[in-house]
Amino acid sequence: MKESVTDMTKGPILKLIVLYSLPLLAGNLFQNLYNTVDSLVVGNFLGKNSLAAIGTTTSLIFLLVGFFNGLSTGGTIVISQLFGAKDYERLNRAVHTMICGTFLLGVMFSFLGILYSPFLLHVMNVPEDVYEEAYAYLSIYFSGIVFLMLYNMGTGILRAVGDSRNPLYYLIISSLTNIVLDLFFVIVFKSGIKGVAFATVLAQALSSTLVLRKLFTTKTYYQMSVKKFCIDTKCLAKTLMYGLPGAIQMTITAFSNMFAQRYINHFGADCIAGQAIFQKIDSLALLPLITLGVGITTYASQNFGAGNIERVKKGNEFAVWLSVAITVVIGGTIGVFAPHLVRLFNTSEGVIKYGVFFTRAASSVCMIRSINEVYTGTLRGVGNIRMPMIIKIGSFVVFRQVFLFVSTRITDSFFPVGISFILGWILCNVWMAVYYYWYMHKHYRENKTSTFTF
Repeated sequence: MKESVTDMTKGPILKLIVLYSLPLLAGNLFQNLYNTVDSLVVGNFLGKNSLAAIGTTTSLIFLLVGFFNGLSTGGTIVISQLFGAKDYERLNRAVHTMICGTFLLGVMFSFLGILYSPFLLHVMNVPEDVYEEAYAYLSIYFSGIVFLMLYNMGTGILRAVGDSRNPLYYLIISSLTNIVLDLFFVIVFKSGIKGVAFATVLAQALSSTLVLRKLFTTKTYYQMSVKKFCIDTKCLAKTLMYGLPGAIQMTITAFSNMFAQRYINHFGADCIAGQAIFQKIDSLALLPLITLGVGITTYASQNFGAGNIERVKKGNEFAVWLSVAITVVIGGTIGVFAPHLVRLFNTSEGVIKYGVFFTRAASSVCMIRSINEVYTGTLRGVGNIRMPMIIKIGSFVVFRQVFLFVSTRITDSFFPVGISFILGWILCNVWMAVYYYWYMHKHYRENKTSTFTF
């Protein structure tokens, strides 16, 4: 029972959160190497049009992957709560249900992704000099999306029971594999953007194989067996209850990003490539904050399952102060060195101009975004998925789309497109903070314990 698990319902709070999050952070760093190395190789060896092709596919990939990640968050919460409640029999059924469901969804998503990619690229108004490579990259990527989904669900299961070390090991192996294959396909085989896509899929296949091997060979209560594959309806219902709001939020946000991408595409390949570079820098900069959000979700879920809501509140307070300290360093560093960071990916002056603008805009609201991740993670951990979904849709979809629609009809300047990102985050954080304190300090004012049921 002691194999690769962490019980976060007892012990020093800050120490538990930090020690759990550190391997998770290292793992996320390696996971982000997938796309970052892709962009570095493409930007330096294939040029800005190829870099723009990868950049413009990001929102389409997020459309499917984001929907699944929202659902998988529900599954992770269920397993964490069952772990906190020490209900190991149901936990084992939940593991088999989630892996079985993930495989079926992965096959379906591959088909849908390949089928609808041309239509969605046209909807996004992708420039002609970018379209062909973007479609080639998407076709290969979606063909292997089941591997990414199985990996995400598998590591979600491990993290739900407090194992953040094994996912790190798997990511180190697969990320290094991805780097080698990227260079091999592009430099040796001269296979262009298709080679980059093949390298990513093969690396994802390796990582999913490693995590599934762990689930089948472990000797603890979450061990998988082919004979036990099933769809537990109660587990599925609870997973959907927790996961669907997040999945819906991710999907709507992805559609919103697709339409926001239209405004960016209007300014040409330099702007698209600059934004693509910003996304890679931003994804790396946000890793400590996203990791802390995942860590506080697991922590809150286990303690909620154990019936200790006061411990949940204390953990959130520690996480907020930790996130503020981290973002003061990260935001300032990125803001100062933005030109040098962007230049690593591409040396075109037009690309650098847009990349620096996006990067510095994001760094200006880095602290706001970090606090938001902690509030969201805590609310999800106690099973409150719906309101964070509403808040984020209201901020990043409704407000941002209205702002872009109005401002772009007043002026043809790029400035309103750039600051829409900042304004959306400010609105989201104010709204989320007010709701968190109302829900946690009013809703549980008299009820000091949780009401977890399955």
